[in-house]
Amino acid sequence: MNEKNVLLLQKITRNRLRQDNMALKKNLCQLVQITKRNLEIQQKMNEVGKLLLECNNLEVMVKKVAESVKSEFGVTSVTISLEDRFRGLVGADPKRQNLPAVGDRLFFIDRKSLAALFSEEILPILAGELESGDVDFFGMKHYRRIRSQAIVPLYFSDEIFGTLNLGSNDGKRYRKNDSVDFLTRLGQMLSLAIVNLELRENMAKAAG
Repeated sequence: MNEKNVLLLQKITRNRLRQDNMALKKNLCQLVQITKRNLEIQQKMNEVGKLLLECNNLEVMVKKVAESVKSEFGVTSVTISLEDRFRGLVGADPKRQNLPAVGDRLFFIDRKSLAALFSEEILPILAGELESGDVDFFGMKHYRRIRSQAIVPLYFSDEIFGTLNLGSNDGKRYRKNDSVDFLTRLGQMLSLAIVNLELRENMAKAAG
């Protein structure tokens, strides 16, 4: 191999090494960003989890969860939809019968509609680039501002009994095929808290 070819080979090797280093640096930056993002999400999830433990009736839970998720995750609207059977939990606590600011955050839906919505699999349903959100889940007050939405199933023992609904004015915030891991976990936490409330109410009725 003559000197010219040796120099050319060295140049090619240096270029490849430089490209590999740049790719590695880019991948490391992405890894750091993802790790940081995951830690932030976990911290926010922990805050919501603590909040759920403090709620002893449905109205308080709906109000505080909606406010917390909206603030922590920066969404436009947060509502909860529950199967009709949960109507009995509203006003169950005499001290909280007139709790304000729950009406536009809590909706009731029949079981057939819930079953049809999640007929294929029990996973959050994401939709983006919308002209408006789903009025049945966000109500007349908020649906016009929503450009993307996440409808998260609430369930226990494979029985779907409601949804946690997150709406954003950013059309790209929630899109089909995006990752739903943290939304699923959020829904599971809320599901257990609501089921626990219902169980406590049923036990109180049975004892009374």
